[in-house]
Amino acid sequence: MSKRLKFFLGHFTISVIITLIVLYLIFYVWYPAPLHQALGITHLTFMLLAIDVVIGPLFSWLVYKEDKKSLKFDLAVVILLQVSAFAYGFYTIAKGRPAWIVYDSLAFHIVRHSDIETSHLHLAKPEYQHPSWFKPQVVALLDTKDIQKIHPIPKFTISMDHPMYYTDLKNAKSKIGEIAFSVKDLTKFNSEKKIQQVLTEFPTADSWLGLSGLEQDMVVLINKETAEVIKIVELRPWH
Repeated sequence: MSKRLKFFLGHFTISVIITLIVLYLIFYVWYPAPLHQALGITHLTFMLLAIDVVIGPLFSWLVYKEDKKSLKFDLAVVILLQVSAFAYGFYTIAKGRPAWIVYDSLAFHIVRHSDIETSHLHLAKPEYQHPSWFKPQVVALLDTKDIQKIHPIPKFTISMDHPMYYTDLKNAKSKIGEIAFSVKDLTKFNSEKKIQQVLTEFPTADSWLGLSGLEQDMVVLINKETAEVIKIVELRPWH
């Protein structure tokens, strides 16, 4: 086996291992299904991984010529460019990961890590000052009257982007019980077959609310009695 082929295979193997780790982190930890669809990061992710798995090793194969005086320099440039492009894309995906799923009395909304307003973060309860590095946490937004007691909403900002206005979802139990829709209402925008498949998988869900996403809206299945979020599913809450 030639040195060129050995280097290429080694480069490709390392790239594949990194890719598998990143795929797991993105699709199973940061953006658990179907949040990656709600936020529209699937294409960006596969562009990132194409750079890591295909373009990087391919360039190293093209520039590798034994006995070439500048070989080490050329390979170092290829790897540096690959790492730089990968790091930028990975940073973008990490910053855009969903940190909070916030209920605001009408529906649920995704607050990404990059959306969080940090100007008044010290006023938030300790459990809301540091978003998890793992899956997003579900919280409720305080009532407007309670928000005014804590601190008026700063100009040019959105209340749900301020963790100082977050509270435990259990505190919104009565409100959720009042406005949550019956699962029968899902038939307006979804096929009965798909609804039945979902409800069979999550039998404790008896109601739902919408989840507003940047790319696609989803349905949040709820148990009305406990106000517990059962699962976010890929069903249409509205047109």
